[in-house]
Amino acid sequence: MKNPHLASYQFEVLRQYGDSFPAALFATIAEAAAYCRVELSGYLNRTDDRAEAASVAAGQQVRFRGPQGLRWVKGLTHPVPAGTAPARFNPGQTVRLFGVEQPLTVAARDFVQGAWHYQLKDGSGAVAEALLFGVDDEPTPPAAAVAAEPLLFSLHSSQILAGDEQGQPFWKPLPPRLFVQVQVGQPDQSRIVALCGTTGKRFLTHAYEHGPFQLADGQRLASVKALGDYFARQYRAMLPAEGAAMLLGVDGSIQEVRPVKGRTFKLAQLYAALGCDYIDVHHPQHGAYQDWILVFDDEGKFKERPINPLATALWYETYPLDQYSPVDVVAGPVLLMRSEMMR
Repeated sequence: MKNPHLASYQFEVLRQYGDSFPAALFATIAEAAAYCRVELSGYLNRTDDRAEAASVAAGQQVRFRGPQGLRWVKGLTHPVPAGTAPARFNPGQTVRLFGVEQPLTVAARDFVQGAWHYQLKDGSGAVAEALLFGVDDEPTPPAAAVAAEPLLFSLHSSQILAGDEQGQPFWKPLPPRLFVQVQVGQPDQSRIVALCGTTGKRFLTHAYEHGPFQLADGQRLASVKALGDYFARQYRAMLPAEGAAMLLGVDGSIQEVRPVKGRTFKLAQLYAALGCDYIDVHHPQHGAYQDWILVFDDEGKFKERPINPLATALWYETYPLDQYSPVDVVAGPVLLMRSEMMR
């Protein structure tokens, strides 16, 4: 269906959750409603009421009911320019990532920096569409596909093996400005960078690349590649199961936590899990984690608690360093959970 409007696209129709049909993009809710009536023989509704004229906020879904069941009209988080091709893959669809053997599942998608990017359920970060292909398709090397920004994991609580003046080895704390930079799908490209807290610029440093490294829990990693592999693996596994939260430690550890009673967390349990007297809650308003919340020590920075590597990587993925200032970090242990688990 060709869109006659010159305005940026604001809405999309998901024909079926997880199927292989591409979405259809529209500039107005009225146009989306017309498409639903003609192509899918049904009507739009919000809850149980018909609402073809209802406004749709960014990321909000309006249900469509037809003979094949439910579909959705959804407000795009970032409007898509007119003439842009619809996304090839839907949330819930199984895909393959170029260079990765096992199939993966699409968790979410968004249109950023002029292209479709996908968040996969393994937590590997946003991936450009050109790097993905269907499970039955023959993989071909992408001509100019570029993955999203690399992930940055803080080394604030990590140490490196060094020698004193007498040549005796000891574990030396790493400066808080150091991060291991991990490019998704390119484990051999992990590098240690220094982050400028004012501009957000990263500077490659070779002074600490020799290793070995030791994490706060005593775990030792022999190289920068091993360090990057560890944090990337933890990042992929940090989303909790249904009905649970994940405690993200300052050493990159993850531990599933469930409410002591009922389906939601009470303040006393949050205080105990985070080791704090006051909590802060952040709810990302866009991106792959917009349905999640971060719960952390409100006084974490004041207490000079270590930077949390997983939570801060999530923060920079949501708020890219070249688009948001000033540079921020998340300090101390963090609970990652669905927003409905706190009432």
